[in-house]
Amino acid sequence: MREPNDEEFIYCVYSNVNQLVQYRGELIENRQRAERSYARAVSLLGEGKEQNIVAKGHYNFTKNKVLDYNTYFDKAYQIEDTTSYDEAFAGMMKLSYLPSDKETLLKTLNRENILEAFEQGETHFVVTYRRMLSNAEPMWIELAMQTFQDPKTREVEGISYAHEITDAVLHKNIVDNLNILGLDEIGFVYKDSGFWRCYQYANRQQRDITLRSSKGDWQQEINRYVHEEVVPEQQDQIMKTLSLPAILKALKQQKVYVVTNSTKMLNGTIRQKFLQFFYLGETEEIIFYSMGDITEQLAKENTQIAALAAAKLQAEKANEAKSVFLSGMSHDLRTPLNGIIGYTALAIHEKNAAKKQDFLQKIQISGNLLLDMVNDTLDLSRIESGKLVLKPEAVDGKKYWEEVVTAMEPSADVKKIKLVTETAQWPEQMVMMDRVQVKKVLMNILSNAIKYTPQGGTVHVLVEALQPPVQGCTCRITVEDTGIGMSKEFMERMFEPFSQEHRSELPNVTGTGLGLSIVKKIVDFMGGRINVESVLHKGTKFIVDLPLKAWNKTGNIEKHEAAKTKAVNEALANHRMLLCEDNYLNAEIAQLLLKNKKITLDWAKDGQEGVTKFITSAPGYYDMILMDIRMPVLDGFEATKAIRKLERTDARTIPILAMTADAFEETIQAARQAGMNGYITKPIVPATLYETVFEHLQKK
Repeated sequence: MREPNDEEFIYCVYSNVNQLVQYRGELIENRQRAERSYARAVSLLGEGKEQNIVAKGHYNFTKNKVLDYNTYFDKAYQIEDTTSYDEAFAGMMKLSYLPSDKETLLKTLNRENILEAFEQGETHFVVTYRRMLSNAEPMWIELAMQTFQDPKTREVEGISYAHEITDAVLHKNIVDNLNILGLDEIGFVYKDSGFWRCYQYANRQQRDITLRSSKGDWQQEINRYVHEEVVPEQQDQIMKTLSLPAILKALKQQKVYVVTNSTKMLNGTIRQKFLQFFYLGETEEIIFYSMGDITEQLAKENTQIAALAAAKLQAEKANEAKSVFLSGMSHDLRTPLNGIIGYTALAIHEKNAAKKQDFLQKIQISGNLLLDMVNDTLDLSRIESGKLVLKPEAVDGKKYWEEVVTAMEPSADVKKIKLVTETAQWPEQMVMMDRVQVKKVLMNILSNAIKYTPQGGTVHVLVEALQPPVQGCTCRITVEDTGIGMSKEFMERMFEPFSQEHRSELPNVTGTGLGLSIVKKIVDFMGGRINVESVLHKGTKFIVDLPLKAWNKTGNIEKHEAAKTKAVNEALANHRMLLCEDNYLNAEIAQLLLKNKKITLDWAKDGQEGVTKFITSAPGYYDMILMDIRMPVLDGFEATKAIRKLERTDARTIPILAMTADAFEETIQAARQAGMNGYITKPIVPATLYETVFEHLQKK
């Protein structure tokens, strides 16, 4: 610098530029690194197909462009290079995804989120999601995205690779969920070296495996397992069966080798475990094994075995009881049948009218006995199937009890047994009851009392009203005898079907073994109670409480019944009916019974003939049709349906009554569905036949 006096001076400034030089060097190095990274990233787009690759792309996120995009799978999402990234991403989001996957994709691959993440230093991320290519073909995809900055333009770009990982995901899911099958672990044992590796699952049963490793020597692992987990009494045996030589020997003889043992849990419980071994592949170099818990399975199997054993025992007892029943039934059925057949033969050849009448009465008695035995068997079946239907009616209680007891007096007289009734003390009361079912209860108890009381004994019968009612029951029936009594063992099963106690005191006493079972079931069905007291060799006392309602209506039942009988006789006369019956004897009985009431009856020998007779008759010619159900050619159901379909007025209005020996409730329902109006069971009881016919003629 020159001063005013022309004097020159030199000024020097010294600066340290080491840091500037360092910055410059780093800048050059970073630029070179970015250029290499960019070049490497771009070059990847030109490479061939990698294994399982679905698609790869190159994007400029700053300018919102798709620079390059290639797919290697026909059903993969296609993107045009000329589109924007936002448009491409919006189109991708319209595809089918799981809701959770879609939320992750929206959060991760949104362009604004990518740029924001880049500013924060996050340049690499991976997203796994599921694509539904069709209703039956899901595909799992792993998409990796790497972002970077162009060293020249300073713009943020990114490269993505999408790979199919379906097999890997399924494999992981299978492995992760194997414990659902009750497996504690799976693993491999190498045959030659004895090297072992295992995969452990959720410790559901609290096994003490906190110290175990996941690989090592098989024998060392077995030593640990046996001494730490197997119960002491099984340790020696399990040590031998799980040694590698024992496993190899077993796999020479069988494809799968299974060993079971008991292990002790941390909580002190004992669990049953199984280990199974088999070779992987044909080379037989690697042994696969799995360990699982079979405690519940064994318990279930043991329960089933016990149940089957109990069912078998029960079936054997039932078969034995039925065999005894059939043996007794055979005798009991032959007794009335012998009377029917024998007295019938005598009556046919008897000329004396009085003796013939006596034979006929004995035939009737034997027939009624046979009917009672058949009804007992059918009643038990009906009650046990829940098809018993009570039919209450107004009954003069005192008279009803007297009639039932009086009916048993001949049986008592034959055995010279005193039947004490004291009917004067019985309540005079009109009640509503199912007279048939209540009669079965009292008759069965009375007949047993007489049957099992030796000659000269006493049977005492008492009927009394319960006021106030006891647990809803208003009537108590007490039957007490001085008979042979029952053993305590038999009393425990006396209400079981077919149960009988054969006693030396009365060796000739037989029966079906159904009476008490029927009594118990009827009383229970009516809502009553039954109590039994018995002392061996001294006698038995039955106490039955029944919930019978009082009949509040006024009037004399006897006069009412007499008037009803007269009305029935008058109403039945001069009617014409059609009988469809294939059995000659049944048809003849029905004809004779109805002829007594001045009814004209035409007979058809099967259902088809019955339909033909009705069609060829004039409308209104028949007042009623009596239809058997089981007939050849056309049964009663089909014949009834055919008649109801005819185009004539009386076909729809004429009463059709089923008349059959099939007395089960389901058959009655089927008859109604076929178009029948009523039901008469065989063997025919005349009074029931007349009343049923009268009732339906009145309705018509």
